[in-house]
Amino acid sequence: MSIAAIKHLLEKQSFLIVATADTGGQPNAAPMFFIHADDKYLYLVDYTMGQTYRNIKANPRVSISVSDMETLSGFKMTGAVKILTQGPVYAKIYSRFEQKTVDLSVKRVIKGIRESKSHKHFEAGIPSAVVIYQINVKELTEINAQGKIERKYSSS
Repeated sequence: MSIAAIKHLLEKQSFLIVATADTGGQPNAAPMFFIHADDKYLYLVDYTMGQTYRNIKANPRVSISVSDMETLSGFKMTGAVKILTQGPVYAKIYSRFEQKTVDLSVKRVIKGIRESKSHKHFEAGIPSAVVIYQINVKELTEINAQGKIERKYSSS
């Protein structure tokens, strides 16, 4: 099983929790905006470029978790990150990022109108300074509802 096998689950997500560590081993976990998955890579956008960004620059290994609330299972993916700041892959993923940002903003506004909620801090802008993380998933592990842990995919 590769990441393509859980692509349907990933595509339901707006954010994935990404765990990193600095060179001293200090852990950090933060939500990152999920944009796309193909057979080999996950693409996430970081528009804060804070601790996660600094950690990845120093130690380009990550662990990512995602949950499936329908089956009460979860997946852990580990892999190596390449930071993209330009080029054709960057442009393609950035375009998807723009569209997903607009789609999420529209859904949020419509939901707010239907529920008669105001959005105190609503922002519809698209950050101009972003980096894209291209994550080469090396291992995929499933944790099922009974607590069984099973390695589904591993590559060297």
